Amino acid sequence: MQGELIERTIYEGSIAYVHGMGHRVRSLIVDGMVITIDNGRVHAYLGDAGDGHTAIGTVDVPDHIVDMAHVVVLAHQILDSEMVALEEIMQQRT
Repeated sequence: MQGELIERTIYEGSIAYVHGMGHRVRSLIVDGMVITIDNGRVHAYLGDAGDGHTAIGTVDVPDHIVDMAHVVVLAHQILDSEMVALEEIMQQRT
């Protein structure tokens, strides 16, 4: 499958953004997802990469990688649907 390779600046939070303390990463935009490797972890989400990115070029992305990224997105959606339950568990005192 064809994907767009981009480079963009990401920030760890609003303070990092205000102080310009972001770092550059490369991401793939493929099949409605953004796939990024940052700090040794793969991140995938539905949507776009927003403004301020630089297009590097078009690349071939193996179908099995696209499929696995969809699994990551689905897992996040399932966990997000259980956020209230998870928050209650994490507020417990032992």
